[in-house]
Formats: sequence, structure tokens, C-alpha cells
Amino acid sequence: MLGQYYLHENGKVIYKPHGGVQMDSPFVRKVWEASIIGKNPASFSLWLLELYNLKVDGSRIVELANHNNLFEYIPELKDEFIRLGMEV
Repeated sequence: MLGQYYLHENGKVIYKPHGGVQMDSPFVRKVWEASIIGKNPASFSLWLLELYNLKVDGSRIVELANHNNLFEYIPELKDEFIRLGMEV
């Protein structure tokens, strides 16, 4: 199994590089397969916007975008994040 991201009940997004997230844990709100959300920059950016809608902290969203160099691939994403009130 490849990596997974999950939304912890405390609102934090956590990456497990080897997967294995216990989906039935009371601490896990949602799970995403990295191989699906990370197919290309566009799919990853859509996932980041989903995180925003799930009330994930904007600084974590920007951190994930920067870690994956998304602003190089999709420059207008930075403007969208600023419009949503995130500090880029």
C-alpha cells in the first residue's frame, strides 16, 4: 500500500508514508490515498481546496502546496489561496 493522508479529529492533516491508517479509529475523520490525490498538480490542488472546505488550518494547506511545488505548476493557485485568506 502506498501513502495515505488522513484528517485527524483534531483538524490536523497527517501523512503516513506507508499507509495503514486505521479507518475505523474514532480519531480519523477522513482518509485519502496519496496515489489518487497526487496523480497530478491539478488533482492535488483540488484536494487542498477540499481541505480548506473541511476547515483545515490554512498554514498546513500552504505547507502542503509548498512541499509539492504547486505554485510553480499552478501559479494562479497562490492567488486563490490569498483570496481565501491564507498567508502564502
